Amino acid sequence: MAKYSTLILLILGATTTHLSGQTPFIQTDRPGESESPSIVPTGCIQSENGFLRERQSSTSKTIKYPSSLWKYGLSKGLELRLITELVSKKDSSKNETGLKPITIGFKVNICQKKELFLKLHLLAI
Repeated sequence: MAKYSTLILLILGATTTHLSGQTPFIQTDRPGESESPSIVPTGCIQSENGFLRERQSSTSKTIKYPSSLWKYGLSKGLELRLITELVSKKDSSKNETGLKPITIGFKVNICQKKELFLKLHLLAI
């Protein structure tokens, strides 16, 4: 079984490297955790997904599965952003599961100075 798992992972890795698109690398943001200083190239779509589990007390917990950030490059210095989250909250008296409201925003490049290693962006959500 381990031989087959390794073979499948190698095939998937080779396939995704081949189908990765036109850009040599991507800058990722962990949805709700961090923001990168770069913008998705024009016409490209990038999806980033995360999983979060929080325990408020011994009887209460929150699970976000998955938290997804969708980014689309509108122009050289502008990207459209869409955040979707499926959340499950459980405590001793009730269980709730549902989609949080969809968040729409943008990121715009304000200033970029390569000689100073400076990138300044505005993120509005």
